[in-house]
Amino acid sequence: MSSERSKSGCGSKLVMTVGIGFAVMCVLVCAGGYFMWQKMKDAITTDPVKIQKISESVVDLDVPAGLEPKFGMDFKVAGQGMSMAIYGDEKATGSMFVRSVSAPYDPEKTSVEDVKQNMENQRQQQQGQGEKQKVIELEEREEIEKDVNGRVGKFLVGKGKDEAGVEHIQVMGVFESKSKEMGMFNLVIPADQMDMEAGRKLIESVK
Repeated sequence: MSSERSKSGCGSKLVMTVGIGFAVMCVLVCAGGYFMWQKMKDAITTDPVKIQKISESVVDLDVPAGLEPKFGMDFKVAGQGMSMAIYGDEKATGSMFVRSVSAPYDPEKTSVEDVKQNMENQRQQQQGQGEKQKVIELEEREEIEKDVNGRVGKFLVGKGKDEAGVEHIQVMGVFESKSKEMGMFNLVIPADQMDMEAGRKLIESVK
Protein backbone atom coordinates (compact mmCIF):
# COMPACT_ATOMS: atom_id res chain seq x y z
CA MET A 1 0.00 0.00 0.00
CA SER A 2 1.18 3.48 -0.73
CA SER A 3 -0.17 6.99 -0.22
CA GLU A 4 2.95 8.81 -1.38
CA ARG A 5 2.30 11.61 -3.87
CA SER A 6 4.24 11.78 -7.13
CA LYS A 7 7.17 14.14 -7.59
CA SER A 8 6.67 17.74 -8.62
CA GLY A 9 5.89 18.08 -12.29
CA CYS A 10 4.38 14.61 -12.68
CA GLY A 11 0.86 15.92 -12.23
CA SER A 12 1.03 18.26 -15.20
CA LYS A 13 2.54 15.55 -17.37
CA LEU A 14 -0.21 13.15 -16.37
CA VAL A 15 -2.91 15.71 -17.14
CA MET A 16 -1.58 15.89 -20.68
CA THR A 17 -1.35 12.09 -20.92
CA VAL A 18 -4.86 11.33 -19.65
CA GLY A 19 -6.41 13.80 -22.09
CA ILE A 20 -4.34 12.79 -25.09
CA GLY A 21 -6.95 10.40 -26.46
CA PHE A 22 -9.62 13.11 -26.63
CA ALA A 23 -7.22 15.67 -28.10
CA VAL A 24 -6.05 13.30 -30.82
CA MET A 25 -9.62 12.50 -31.81
CA CYS A 26 -10.64 16.16 -31.99
CA VAL A 27 -7.68 17.07 -34.21
CA LEU A 28 -8.19 14.10 -36.50
CA VAL A 29 -11.91 14.68 -36.92
CA CYS A 30 -11.38 18.35 -37.78
CA ALA A 31 -8.58 17.55 -40.23
CA GLY A 32 -10.05 14.51 -41.91
CA GLY A 33 -13.57 15.66 -42.73
CA TYR A 34 -16.02 12.99 -43.83
CA PHE A 35 -13.53 10.12 -43.67
CA MET A 36 -12.74 10.76 -40.03
CA TRP A 37 -16.39 11.35 -39.17
CA GLN A 38 -17.27 7.97 -40.66
CA LYS A 39 -14.40 6.28 -38.85
CA MET A 40 -15.50 7.82 -35.56
CA LYS A 41 -19.07 6.68 -36.20
CA ASP A 42 -17.89 3.12 -36.89
CA ALA A 43 -15.79 3.18 -33.70
CA ILE A 44 -18.81 3.77 -31.44
CA THR A 45 -21.06 0.94 -30.25
CA THR A 46 -23.87 0.20 -27.82
CA ASP A 47 -23.69 -3.56 -28.44
CA PRO A 48 -23.04 -5.19 -25.02
CA VAL A 49 -20.89 -7.96 -26.52
CA LYS A 50 -18.67 -5.50 -28.39
CA ILE A 51 -18.42 -3.24 -25.33
CA GLN A 52 -17.29 -6.16 -23.20
CA LYS A 53 -14.67 -7.09 -25.79
CA ILE A 54 -13.33 -3.52 -25.73
CA SER A 55 -13.07 -3.69 -21.94
CA GLU A 56 -11.28 -7.03 -22.09
CA SER A 57 -8.83 -5.64 -24.67
CA VAL A 58 -7.71 -3.14 -22.02
CA VAL A 59 -7.58 -5.26 -18.86
CA ASP A 60 -9.30 -8.19 -17.13
CA LEU A 61 -11.41 -7.32 -14.07
CA ASP A 62 -14.62 -8.43 -12.38
CA VAL A 63 -17.36 -5.94 -13.30
CA PRO A 64 -19.55 -5.37 -10.20
CA ALA A 65 -22.98 -7.02 -10.20
CA GLY A 66 -25.72 -4.72 -11.45
CA LEU A 67 -23.54 -2.82 -13.91
CA GLU A 68 -24.24 -3.52 -17.58
CA PRO A 69 -22.34 -2.47 -20.75
CA LYS A 70 -23.80 0.83 -22.01
CA PHE A 71 -21.37 2.42 -24.44
CA GLY A 72 -18.10 1.58 -26.15
CA MET A 73 -15.56 3.24 -28.41
CA ASP A 74 -12.46 1.85 -30.08
CA PHE A 75 -10.94 4.63 -32.16
CA LYS A 76 -7.40 4.66 -33.51
CA VAL A 77 -5.66 6.19 -36.52
CA ALA A 78 -2.00 5.51 -37.20
CA GLY A 79 -1.74 3.84 -33.81
CA GLN A 80 -3.10 6.85 -31.90
CA GLY A 81 -6.47 7.08 -30.18
CA MET A 82 -8.48 5.57 -27.36
CA SER A 83 -10.44 2.47 -26.37
CA MET A 84 -13.20 2.86 -23.78
CA ALA A 85 -16.03 0.82 -22.29
CA ILE A 86 -18.70 2.36 -20.05
CA TYR A 87 -20.95 0.44 -17.65
CA GLY A 88 -24.01 1.62 -15.72
CA ASP A 89 -26.96 0.38 -13.69
CA GLU A 90 -30.67 0.68 -14.44
CA LYS A 91 -31.19 3.61 -12.05
CA ALA A 92 -28.10 5.47 -13.32
CA THR A 93 -26.78 5.65 -9.75
CA GLY A 94 -23.58 3.69 -10.35
CA SER A 95 -21.16 3.85 -13.28
CA MET A 96 -17.74 2.61 -14.33
CA PHE A 97 -15.45 3.18 -17.28
CA VAL A 98 -12.46 1.17 -18.47
CA ARG A 99 -10.13 3.08 -20.79
CA SER A 100 -6.82 2.84 -22.61
CA VAL A 101 -5.14 5.81 -24.33
CA SER A 102 -2.23 5.87 -26.77
CA ALA A 103 0.41 6.99 -24.31
CA PRO A 104 3.10 5.12 -22.39
CA TYR A 105 2.52 4.16 -18.77
CA ASP A 106 5.35 4.91 -16.36
CA PRO A 107 4.65 3.81 -12.76
CA GLU A 108 7.51 5.98 -11.50
CA LYS A 109 5.83 9.12 -12.82
CA THR A 110 2.19 8.21 -12.32
CA SER A 111 0.06 8.84 -9.24
CA VAL A 112 -3.50 7.60 -8.82
CA GLU A 113 -4.26 10.82 -6.96
CA ASP A 114 -3.15 12.88 -9.96
CA VAL A 115 -5.46 10.81 -12.18
CA LYS A 116 -8.36 11.38 -9.80
CA GLN A 117 -7.73 15.13 -9.68
CA ASN A 118 -7.41 15.34 -13.45
CA MET A 119 -10.73 13.55 -13.98
CA GLU A 120 -12.41 15.94 -11.57
CA ASN A 121 -10.91 18.92 -13.40
CA GLN A 122 -12.14 17.57 -16.73
CA ARG A 123 -15.61 17.09 -15.29
CA GLN A 124 -15.75 20.70 -14.13
CA GLN A 125 -14.67 21.90 -17.57
CA GLN A 126 -17.37 19.79 -19.24
CA GLN A 127 -20.32 20.98 -17.16
CA GLY A 128 -23.47 21.10 -19.26
CA GLN A 129 -22.11 18.69 -21.91
CA GLY A 130 -24.06 15.64 -20.80
CA GLU A 131 -24.05 13.31 -17.82
CA LYS A 132 -20.66 12.83 -16.17
CA GLN A 133 -19.39 10.64 -13.35
CA LYS A 134 -19.93 12.15 -9.94
CA VAL A 135 -17.17 13.83 -7.97
CA ILE A 136 -16.74 12.19 -4.57
CA GLU A 137 -15.09 13.97 -1.66
CA LEU A 138 -13.37 11.02 -0.04
CA GLU A 139 -13.48 10.85 3.76
CA GLU A 140 -11.86 7.41 3.90
CA ARG A 141 -9.32 6.14 1.40
CA GLU A 142 -6.72 3.47 0.80
CA GLU A 143 -4.09 3.33 -1.95
CA ILE A 144 -2.93 -0.05 -3.20
CA GLU A 145 -0.19 -1.19 -5.57
CA LYS A 146 -0.23 -4.50 -7.44
CA ASP A 147 1.30 -5.95 -10.60
CA VAL A 148 -0.78 -5.70 -13.76
CA ASN A 149 0.58 -7.03 -17.05
CA GLY A 150 4.06 -7.22 -15.55
CA ARG A 151 4.25 -3.66 -14.16
CA VAL A 152 3.14 -1.99 -10.94
CA GLY A 153 -0.37 -0.55 -11.12
CA LYS A 154 -1.65 2.20 -8.80
CA PHE A 155 -5.13 1.86 -7.27
CA LEU A 156 -7.40 3.67 -4.86
CA VAL A 157 -10.52 2.61 -2.95
CA GLY A 158 -12.38 5.19 -0.91
CA LYS A 159 -15.65 6.24 0.66
CA GLY A 160 -17.16 9.71 0.60
CA LYS A 161 -20.13 11.86 -0.34
CA ASP A 162 -21.20 13.42 -3.62
CA GLU A 163 -22.49 16.96 -4.11
CA ALA A 164 -25.93 15.89 -2.82
CA GLY A 165 -24.49 14.37 0.35
CA VAL A 166 -25.10 10.75 -0.73
CA GLU A 167 -22.37 8.36 0.40
CA HIS A 168 -20.54 6.53 -2.39
CA ILE A 169 -17.68 4.13 -2.90
CA GLN A 170 -15.03 5.05 -5.48
CA VAL A 171 -12.58 2.52 -6.89
CA MET A 172 -10.06 3.52 -9.52
CA GLY A 173 -6.73 2.54 -10.94
CA VAL A 174 -4.06 3.37 -13.49
CA PHE A 175 -1.86 0.66 -15.00
CA GLU A 176 -0.28 -0.68 -18.17
CA SER A 177 -2.99 -2.04 -20.47
CA LYS A 178 -2.77 -5.24 -22.48
CA SER A 179 -1.73 -3.17 -25.50
CA LYS A 180 1.17 -1.64 -23.50
CA GLU A 181 -0.57 1.76 -23.25
CA MET A 182 -1.83 3.74 -20.28
CA GLY A 183 -4.93 2.00 -18.95
CA MET A 184 -7.31 3.16 -16.26
CA PHE A 185 -10.71 2.48 -14.74
CA ASN A 186 -13.01 4.42 -12.43
CA LEU A 187 -16.03 3.13 -10.52
CA VAL A 188 -18.43 5.37 -8.59
CA ILE A 189 -21.32 3.59 -6.89
CA PRO A 190 -23.64 4.26 -3.90
CA ALA A 191 -22.37 2.81 -0.63
CA ASP A 192 -25.57 0.82 -0.18
CA GLN A 193 -24.57 -1.21 -3.25
CA MET A 194 -20.89 -1.79 -2.42
CA ASP A 195 -18.60 -1.51 0.60
CA MET A 196 -14.87 -0.89 0.95
CA GLU A 197 -14.08 -4.61 1.12
CA ALA A 198 -15.88 -5.24 -2.16
CA GLY A 199 -13.85 -2.39 -3.62
CA ARG A 200 -10.63 -4.08 -2.53
CA LYS A 201 -11.79 -7.33 -4.14
CA LEU A 202 -12.42 -5.46 -7.40
CA ILE A 203 -8.82 -4.27 -7.33
CA GLU A 204 -7.62 -7.80 -6.58
CA SER A 205 -9.47 -9.02 -9.69
CA VAL A 206 -7.54 -6.70 -12.01
CA LYS A 207 -5.02 -8.59 -14.14
